[in-house]
Amino acid sequence: RRFHLTVHGPPVRSVDAPQFENGIQTMAGSSVLLECPVTARPAASVTWYGGHGVSAIQSSADHVLTGNGSLLIGRAHRSAHGVYRCVASNAYGTVEAVTKLLIQEPLSVSIGEHAAVYLTGQTTHLHCTVSGFPLPRLTWLHDGSPVRASESTLIIGGHLVLINSSLSHAGTYSCIAANDMTEQVAKTQVTIHEMPHITDWRYGESLEVVLGEEHVLTCQASGSPPARVQWVRDGGEVIGTGGQLTLDTSTGSSISGNALADGGRLTCRASSIAGVAEETIKLIVLSAPIFTLAHQNVSLLLPQSSSAGATLTCTAGGNPTPAISWLHDGVRLTGDATQQTGHTSQFTIAHATSGAAGRYTCLAYNHVGVALATRWLQINEAPTARLNVKKLAVLAGEAAELECRVSGSPTPSVTWLLNGQSIQATLPPTQYMLDSSEAKLFLPSVMTNTTGDYSCRAGNEYGHASDTMSLELIDNIPVIGQMADMSVTAGDTVAIVCPVPAQDAVAVSWSFEGKMLSEDMISGGTQLSLPLDTVLQLTSVAPWWAGRFTCTARNDYTTASRSMYLTVKPAPLVVIAPSDRTALRGSVAKFPCHIRESRTTNSSSSSS
Repeated sequence: RRFHLTVHGPPVRSVDAPQFENGIQTMAGSSVLLECPVTARPAASVTWYGGHGVSAIQSSADHVLTGNGSLLIGRAHRSAHGVYRCVASNAYGTVEAVTKLLIQEPLSVSIGEHAAVYLTGQTTHLHCTVSGFPLPRLTWLHDGSPVRASESTLIIGGHLVLINSSLSHAGTYSCIAANDMTEQVAKTQVTIHEMPHITDWRYGESLEVVLGEEHVLTCQASGSPPARVQWVRDGGEVIGTGGQLTLDTSTGSSISGNALADGGRLTCRASSIAGVAEETIKLIVLSAPIFTLAHQNVSLLLPQSSSAGATLTCTAGGNPTPAISWLHDGVRLTGDATQQTGHTSQFTIAHATSGAAGRYTCLAYNHVGVALATRWLQINEAPTARLNVKKLAVLAGEAAELECRVSGSPTPSVTWLLNGQSIQATLPPTQYMLDSSEAKLFLPSVMTNTTGDYSCRAGNEYGHASDTMSLELIDNIPVIGQMADMSVTAGDTVAIVCPVPAQDAVAVSWSFEGKMLSEDMISGGTQLSLPLDTVLQLTSVAPWWAGRFTCTARNDYTTASRSMYLTVKPAPLVVIAPSDRTALRGSVAKFPCHIRESRTTNSSSSSS
């Protein structure tokens, strides 16, 4: 006999449901069927718990409980994500099974900018935007290496903040978003620019260069990207590029072909997309003095121009402005006559004379060099002529020299006349000689035919002048006999005789020790008897008349002199000594002293 055996018992979990235990994955928006992996006899009732709720799941629009104990989620969304538990129960017992429903939304990650540019010192902000489910974990990489949070690097959620950015912060930044199901990466390129900075600038506010010399300016700059270096003149014209600029002033003060005779402002400009840096100097082109005004010689005619004078002008370029001095025939001129204004100097001759003529040198100098310019001042003057004597008498056969002092400019020519006729036509060459200037006439032996009126005539292109003198022969010469020295006693009267022949028509004068004697010369009681011509009488001779007396005889042609020496002896003095006296104590005692002057023939006395 056959029979059917049914064994009832509590629900039992299936051993072949690894997928249920490992979890179920599904995309958001799709439907998913959760089967409870339990067998039971008799059949068990199944209750589902899970999601984000703690109560039993009831059938609804989103959840359907099937008759076999399965749970159908019609349209899964993020709220359905979580752990689900099915509980199976019958009369014999209860069992449950747990699974995990993983709702996956597509993972998306992006960084706001594909490329970012910042300057050093600024704060760099990178923002990583992430979407997807389950929510991902974020990781930042810099050129493949993890970014670590620090004082200068902040990581706040999807924000990466780089404080005080430097060139080392440049590179590729990766934002990695990962959850348990997938991983996505977004990348951006960060460029850090450094403002240009001039690193090699060796100059102050100004630079002096000498005209004709070569000078190299250096300007080096740093920065990222590398800066472009340009040289700019006066804020506008670009005159060079690169870290060096050659100042070549050998061809008239130029810089790379650009004229800079007056200097200017030179700017080294370093520029890039990050910015601009500049250094500026004032270029001063120094130059030695050079004369810029044509110099002409000056000519004056005296005496017409003597009141107006003359002004010499000298203009010299150069930097710095040269000092200008004047020299006359090599001697430096000073005083108010020299005035300088800027590059021009003037030397003024207020009252021109012949001595002002000559070479005038304009000397311009500064610490770069020296320049000289020469001008000539010519003083034109009508001639003057003056003979050294107006009348000359000589003995026959003696020599005579006539000198004509001549002035004028140009130097006058000199002509000699005798009695109105040219001397060359009047006298034979053996009777006269002229020096090289013809201003001196020498007559080696005066004879009757060489006497007369001699005229010196001077002439140049501005006029003529002449002077005349008379040359005569002497027919008599004063004669003075010998004079003997004399000795007298003081107080005596003496007569000194000048022995001139009575027939000679001469005038006689006397001198004492070289000084002419006159009637008013009365000294110490001595009287002079003048004029006595050939006799000089001294009355009451004083001792100081001792000395040399000279008489001079003079006629129309010549003079003659004789001298003698007068000795004056002092008169004797007699002194009478005082006699003895008696006086009272305390009284005044007087002692008379008697002095008596005495001569050999008579005497006199006096007392005091």
